[in-house]
Amino acid sequence: MKSQSNRGFTIIELMIVLIIIAIAAAVSGPLLSGFLPNRTADRLYQEIELDLRYARSQAVTTSAEISFEPLDQWKSGWQVINVASNQVLRERSHNLAAGTVNSADIDTGSPLTFDINGRTNADASIVINVPGCTGRRVRTLAVNRIGQIQITGETKCP
Repeated sequence: MKSQSNRGFTIIELMIVLIIIAIAAAVSGPLLSGFLPNRTADRLYQEIELDLRYARSQAVTTSAEISFEPLDQWKSGWQVINVASNQVLRERSHNLAAGTVNSADIDTGSPLTFDINGRTNADASIVINVPGCTGRRVRTLAVNRIGQIQITGETKCP
């Protein structure tokens, strides 16, 4: 007589695998909780810096005044506009909480404007502070009168 071998897993083996998966999920959950806010903080910083550099470059290459201004006090994003033609060259739409991005120097009524030489109408700073972030992700971007764009501060998230 041939003996039949049963193929498959026992209930104990399945329970052990489920316990291992549950432990891995419990350990990784808190580690991943800050991932999305941290990624948002990094992305906002990169996008704002990129668009400021784009606005300055457009001003120089097209010999036109280009403005960089927030939408709805930064809660809806920002845009880059050719002042003479009132044409929107670039717009970043976001749905941000109040205070995530702020600037005492730039608002919807008084945008940052680059002239044909790449210089700005005023010194300005922009603070990016995403709720729930971790690490050193509160960043301050500064734009001086000659159009230089630089990070002037990185501090810990609250």
